[in-house]
Amino acid sequence: ANLRSTRNYGHVTIDESCSISASRTCIGGVLGGNDGTEEREGVLNKGNLYIGGNHTSPLCIGGIAGQCRHGARGWVNDGHIYLTGTSTQPFYVGGVVSMFVRHYAKTSSGKTSTVDEGTNGPMYDCVNNGNFYAQFPNSTGSTLHIGGVCRQCQHTMSGCINNGNAFVTGSIGSTFYYGGLATANSACLRENSVNNGNLTVSSPIIGTANNGADCFLGGLCYSGGSNTTYSKCVNNGDITIESNVKIANCTRIGGLIANVETSGKTNIIDACENNGNILVKANTSAQSAGVARIGGMF
Repeated sequence: ANLRSTRNYGHVTIDESCSISASRTCIGGVLGGNDGTEEREGVLNKGNLYIGGNHTSPLCIGGIAGQCRHGARGWVNDGHIYLTGTSTQPFYVGGVVSMFVRHYAKTSSGKTSTVDEGTNGPMYDCVNNGNFYAQFPNSTGSTLHIGGVCRQCQHTMSGCINNGNAFVTGSIGSTFYYGGLATANSACLRENSVNNGNLTVSSPIIGTANNGADCFLGGLCYSGGSNTTYSKCVNNGDITIESNVKIANCTRIGGLIANVETSGKTNIIDACENNGNILVKANTSAQSAGVARIGGMF
């Protein structure tokens, strides 16, 4: 269906008593998941998402859409996302969309091939104004991925803005990835986009000893990805480690990108700017003598 000037004001709640088991669970303020190629323009969400319960499936949670493959123009999320549940699988969270991924089609041989983005592919002029509140119990936690606009974005992102702040506390089961615009990137373009959201991390335990857990926090993205271009993007958000953090393996913090992949990869960073501060206010420790890297930009 074509979505134009569509608005949601209702809240979405997964009760603390719920348990979901599936290959993947997609939750959104407007769309749970949609694979169509229709035009979607001017979509607004003002409802909050409250995600509780104890689950055994990956949860893809987006302010507007849990999963979308084509066409996002002028989407605005004003709803906050509250995470108080746990899962044995990751929480994939995006302010506008969790999984904004390419469409794949099967060939005659049964293999899959990438379908071109076309005019409906890219994400243009989308804004997240909602905050993220991850308040995991101290006794058990979940792997956490937060992207201010998208968790995973395989399409072009142009003219997008994140104004949402993220607050993380409690126990994170394995890894914690944060990007002010997006976390995962691959062979795509980021241009003329801005993160204004702050990240505050308070007293979490990230992973358990010797389990290979990572903590990657980037003002724009946690990872540079492969063959990705960043053009005229700006980070104005601060990253603050407010109190003691125990990390099982290693940590990377970058004002723009936490971890720029270089081996066999091609990343172009053109006319980008960081105005955000990185503030470590208390002790951090790597439980298995992992490596810590903190850079004003990378």
